[in-house]
Formats: sequence, C-alpha cells, structure tokens
Amino acid sequence: MISEKHSTKSGKWTLRFREKLIQSEIFRKIRQLAHMSSLGSRLALSVVLFLGRQSFPEKIDQPEEFRGRALDEEMDLLMVEVVTNVKEEDLEFKPTAALKSLKFEMSFLTEHGIHSYFKKSYNLLLTWLPEIAATNATSIAHHIRTSVQYEASLVEQRLKNFRDDDKIPPYDWFGESLKRCIHEIRDLSGRPKGLGKAIELVKRTQDSTVLDPRCDELLMELLGRAREEDPEFSPTEDFIELERSFDELANYNIPPYFPKFYELLCSWDDGDEASESDSHVACSTKK
Repeated sequence: MISEKHSTKSGKWTLRFREKLIQSEIFRKIRQLAHMSSLGSRLALSVVLFLGRQSFPEKIDQPEEFRGRALDEEMDLLMVEVVTNVKEEDLEFKPTAALKSLKFEMSFLTEHGIHSYFKKSYNLLLTWLPEIAATNATSIAHHIRTSVQYEASLVEQRLKNFRDDDKIPPYDWFGESLKRCIHEIRDLSGRPKGLGKAIELVKRTQDSTVLDPRCDELLMELLGRAREEDPEFSPTEDFIELERSFDELANYNIPPYFPKFYELLCSWDDGDEASESDSHVACSTKK
C-alpha cells in the first residue's frame, strides 16, 4: 500500500500516475513478460497486483474524483489475460493470495463508492476456488438478509410511533429502504455461486408494493440467466409456495405482485419457448 506520506497527496497525483501508465508501454511489457515462461507469468501477475495497489491512496479526501476511473477496465482486462495464462500453464494454480489481496482493496474502495476495481478478474479468480466462492456468496446473502430484516424492524418501529401519535405513515417506507438491497442482490447474482442465492433473495421483497415492478423484472432476468446456465433449472420449493400465495390472492381478485414471474411459473412445464399469450392461457387454465 502507499505510505502515509504519499497517501496525503491529492487525487490529481494518482490520476496523473495512471495517465503516465497508459502513455508508457508498461501494459505491453507486462503482456510480453506473461508469455515468456511460467515464471514470467507469475511475475506479471505480481506486477499487475502492484500497479493496482498504487492506483489509489489509502486516504481519499475527495472520493468523487476517483469515480469513473477510466483505467480500471484496462487493468481488469489485463489481469484476466495474465491470470488466464497462469492457469493454462498450471492447471493446479490456486490464486488464494491474490484473491485475499484484491478482496481487501475492493472492500476499501467500495466504501468510497468505487466498484470498478478488478471486478471481472476477481470473479474469474473465484471460479477457480469454488469453496471460497460459495462461502463468499453465502456471506453476502446473509448480509443482505440481515439488512432486509433490520430495515423491516425500523419500519415496524416507525409505524408503531405513528400509530401512537395518530398519524398516517407513508405507504412506501419499506420499499424505499430496500432499494439499495436490490442493487446488492443484482451484484450478488453476477458473482460465482451467487445467482441462485440472488433469486431466493428477491422473494424477500414481496412485502414491498413499491418495488413489485422492479423486482418482477429482476426475477425474470435472473431466471433467464439460470436457465441459460442450467437447462434443468427449476423453481425451488420456496417459489412453489409463492405460487400458492398467488392462487390465494386470485380468490379475492387480487393480482399477483410479480405478474410476469407468475405467468412464467404457470408455463414452466411447457418449456421456456412459451409466448406471453401462451403463458396467460396456462395461468387461466391452472386456476
């Protein structure tokens, strides 16, 4: 990491440093090094990690200067190229140390609203460490569930206070508080071992009317990706239970809160080529 002395320098110093990297031929030389030998590819990996660590100071007084970092994507793609080369040369390669280093730095930058730091290469490294990937996805899912429960408890307390004061509370309190959780769920879905957990988490937003359209679209997107990755994918018991609740609502002429997802459930056995009109017929027949 950059020393305390250097960390006090302005963000402009870092941006100039990154521009200097582009102007030089460092990237080209790293690629040459990566293809020299197995040792060269390992050294290239170390160099890319080093450059990543030098691309931000430890203290960010004005974090807005560091958003939209143009070089992050180039460095990310370079890392993907280098680690892929390392893996091809050594199929037993386990990037545990690199993953640990990146996770620490990414956590720091995320706190300052920066999400572009080695994102693709980090996920690639996780695919080679499935146990760590599963643990990581479980940890993120647990964090999101805890956040949802916490927001729900806050809303319940606020509702109690409003009742005690004979006031009418806004209807969208819970939904507004959950909006940032939707972003976290989408991010989880793109991580190794995270798609299934993300699908399950979307269901936990069902008590928020204001989020129904957004979550319905998100469910369709995630389920489509799940089917592409695994043609045998089918809804879990939780979603079958969700379908039953839709049927109960229909008895009172209340439309389902995830209408597109409901139609998909009704037509699931018909295959994923069913049209929207076919799905509607299937739902009508099923009742």
